[in-house]
Amino acid sequence: MATYKGVPFIWHTTKAGSGETVTGVKLSLAWESQEGGNFKGVIGGLVGGGLMYSDVEEEVDRVGTLEGLVINGVMGGSDAPVKGATISGGLCLNEGDVKGVAASGVVNWSKGNVYGIAFAGIFNCVKKSVTGISFGGLYNRVMESVDGFSFSLGVNDIRGCLTGDFSFGGIANYIQGKARGMLVSLGGNRVDGTFEGLSLGGVSNHAYCNGEGVVQIGLVNHITEYVDNGYPVIQIGLYNHIGNREVPILNVMGLKQFFKRKEKQTNCSRME
Repeated sequence: MATYKGVPFIWHTTKAGSGETVTGVKLSLAWESQEGGNFKGVIGGLVGGGLMYSDVEEEVDRVGTLEGLVINGVMGGSDAPVKGATISGGLCLNEGDVKGVAASGVVNWSKGNVYGIAFAGIFNCVKKSVTGISFGGLYNRVMESVDGFSFSLGVNDIRGCLTGDFSFGGIANYIQGKARGMLVSLGGNRVDGTFEGLSLGGVSNHAYCNGEGVVQIGLVNHITEYVDNGYPVIQIGLYNHIGNREVPILNVMGLKQFFKRKEKQTNCSRME
């Protein structure tokens, strides 16, 4: 049986046994928490002035599973896997995977995977991967892969691979692994692995090597290693560099091979 301590609606903690499920809407003026067991519903703490507060060490972050909504004005989150949303005005801290929304007005720190939306007004960090949307107002870091959309008005820092559709970094996009899709930045785009897609950089675009089709548009465009794979590479800018080739304004490689390959495929399909 669940036990309770504190003053209901002001400072309140629920302790549940292993496997026990507590349901309902639990809101307090200061702190509403649960230790152990499972929780389904809405839980959070209100602080005077409409702010919310919950103790990260002692609250719902110890439940076995959490389905529903955790909402706090200052800080909160969950140590257990979440199916729903954890929302905080200040710090949102999640230790497990989140299927839904992990959002904070200031800092969002998710140590598991996020399937849905990871959002922070200033600093967003996901220690594993994001499938969906990742947004950090000034700095957005994902330690593994992003499959979807990645946004930051400052810097997008993806330590793994970008396998989604679009990444916008106001200052820069930095991808340590391979990237596929569209990169847009007022500053620069840098991919330390293979890149395929469209890269629009206000100042520069850099990729280690080309994949199946690359277009770079910026003042400076650079591809360290050129791979002759039958797909074109097009660079438009004041300084363009592919492998050992430097051509200003417009640099095109692999276009002739691409059309030859397409023609061969068309002829083969007609013979079938």
